[in-house]
Amino acid sequence: MRYGYWRTDKKREEGFSYEFISSASQTLIDGTGATLDDLHGLDEHGVDTLLKAFHKTCERYFEHPWLGTRNKDAYQWITF
Repeated sequence: MRYGYWRTDKKREEGFSYEFISSASQTLIDGTGATLDDLHGLDEHGVDTLLKAFHKTCERYFEHPWLGTRNKDAYQWITF
C-alpha cells in the first residue's frame, strides 16, 4: 500500500525533507477546487486529538491487519 509521496514540486525548507503528502489527498481535492496548499481536514464529530483520531481509525477498520494481529475479543477503549 502506498501511504504517501514526497512533494517535489514545492521547494523544501532548509534543513528539512520535502513535504510528505498522503496518498488520499487527491481524493479529497478532486471536484472541490482545493489545492494541496489550501487543503483543510474534514471534521469528524468528537475527534479533536491525535489519540481520538487513532481510536476512531481502530473502530472504523477493526479487522484491518495494518495494526498487526490480535485476539478476537471485544475492542476496549483506552481511558484516562
